[in-house]
Amino acid sequence: MPMTAIVMGVLLAVLGLIGAANAAKVATALIPLYVGVIFIVLGAASLAKPSMRKHFMHALAAVALLGVLAAVGAGAARWSNMSSLARTSVGGMGVVCAITVALCIRSFIAARRARELA
Repeated sequence: MPMTAIVMGVLLAVLGLIGAANAAKVATALIPLYVGVIFIVLGAASLAKPSMRKHFMHALAAVALLGVLAAVGAGAARWSNMSSLARTSVGGMGVVCAITVALCIRSFIAARRARELA
């Protein structure tokens, strides 16, 4: 899961940088980048400190869930007023974060089953 966090973080960072390069409001276009950096930091910290992996991955799941909620909220509130680039950025962040949440849940279930069998 830590490598997945890093890969998803890089995807979000690239999405944020592409959005910022072509956007009028750079600060808001960089939101996927900020979320991506958090993903990368949590993934790297998990690799560096395996004893804390469970905590870092739960924090990743929480941040990813907030990313999904932010994307849904932004899309619902202003979808018709957004440029196509903004829609792509918001939608991409929502999809990447939703996939991350799903992978985290799957990983948590697998870890719990492994503990129960041990």
